[in-house]
Amino acid sequence: MTTAKCQICQNVYTSQRLPYILQPCSHGMCSKCVDEYIVKRSGSNCPTCRQTIIRHTLNFDLKDTICVNLEQWKKEFLNLLRKDSNVKITLTDEILPAVPLIMCRLENRRSDIHTALVTLVRNCSHEDVYRWIDVLQFPNDWDVELTINKMLRHYEFLEGKNADWLLEYL
Repeated sequence: MTTAKCQICQNVYTSQRLPYILQPCSHGMCSKCVDEYIVKRSGSNCPTCRQTIIRHTLNFDLKDTICVNLEQWKKEFLNLLRKDSNVKITLTDEILPAVPLIMCRLENRRSDIHTALVTLVRNCSHEDVYRWIDVLQFPNDWDVELTINKMLRHYEFLEGKNADWLLEYL
């Protein structure tokens, strides 16, 4: 089974990269590419076929499929962990900083997200932080990407002042 992805950036559609459809040509792209190529750059031509874009709308069918697949995977994973004590999970040193974040996502614990993000930021490279956020596909209403952008800016500043410990309290 092929995974639906944006034809522009080649990233898989997720809850953070929602699928959009361009009209009238019906080509698609993710919400981030729509924002970059159509909204910010005021693009009026489809990047795939160069046809004039009249409007762009969310592809609701594809969005629902993506969200259902993610939720189904999450339920199956949690059920497997509960039922099968033989499941072997390897937690390497590289994964340990992300474990609180993974648990927040799998258990839908939005209230603990700040602490988990602080742990991730303090122990991972900026690239890895963004990769974890992308992989875990947090719902848009959690504002994880906005929070992480602010946190990384704060961390860079505080780290330069040898005060990165302060990040936990912000």
